[in-house]
Amino acid sequence: RFPKPRFSPFLAAPQFSFSFRTMLALLFLVCLSSCHIIIQNPVPRHDDDNMLKAPPCGSGTVNAFGAGTTQASTLSPGWNSIEFVETIVHGGAPVRVALSVGDDSGYDDHVLLDHVPHNPASSRNDRHRVYVYLPDVACAVGSCAIQTIQVMTDKFSTPCANPAGLATSCGSPSYAYFSCADISITGTAPVNTLSPFYVSLNSSSTVSARVPYDDLSETWEKDGEVWILPRNRAAFQAGVPPEGMAPAPPTPPTPPTPAGATTTTLSPAAPTPASSGQGTTSANPYVDPTPS
Repeated sequence: RFPKPRFSPFLAAPQFSFSFRTMLALLFLVCLSSCHIIIQNPVPRHDDDNMLKAPPCGSGTVNAFGAGTTQASTLSPGWNSIEFVETIVHGGAPVRVALSVGDDSGYDDHVLLDHVPHNPASSRNDRHRVYVYLPDVACAVGSCAIQTIQVMTDKFSTPCANPAGLATSCGSPSYAYFSCADISITGTAPVNTLSPFYVSLNSSSTVSARVPYDDLSETWEKDGEVWILPRNRAAFQAGVPPEGMAPAPPTPPTPPTPAGATTTTLSPAAPTPASSGQGTTSANPYVDPTPS
């Protein structure tokens, strides 16, 4: 039970006991440490509702680049699904999904999907899925990461500069939330050849003139236990890469085995003995045996 307020003859406002004020202060600190969005797929570096208010990926060593390599997800070039949960609902709060290579400094240069509108029908801890198109690069575990940002546009009146405002959480640590996941990509091109790109659900937003973050909502649809944004899913189902993104290379088909042909299995072979007077040589440990 809350303590009964005591009225002071010197103050118009009621005075509460120290213990109650202390409890309110502790609750306030808890609210400051909690986040409002956590990436779920791919596997996040830090799967908890705290330490996610500092750009670009949250605070502490658990959110440092490469901290999630032991549980890093392996993704393929082309269309992929990204899922996140909103632990506290903020109406009109948009989301951005981005990619960085080598460290956590390149997210602004590789935006996979900007201006993802908020779901007005969302409830606390609801899971949401968006589809993004990954470039055709070979990115080893510990070399690439995906970032999700949610901007609390219900907490300020002046739109947040895009992307400059994100570096300062749009003016306050309680205005934006950051959650990242370390990944690998099974592409073909060297990852250091990746060029900047920018994709947005707002057709007016371009890489050189990005629309600031403001209140943004749109109707989502429930697909089982996950919310889906219809027009984003339609783009995924069409299979066409977003403008400015190169198509991922097709997976080469496995050639059929001709009728009557013998299928052989590669097996270890004994190393070739070293020649007299020569250093030890290492033979190919696998050979294709000649069918009998």
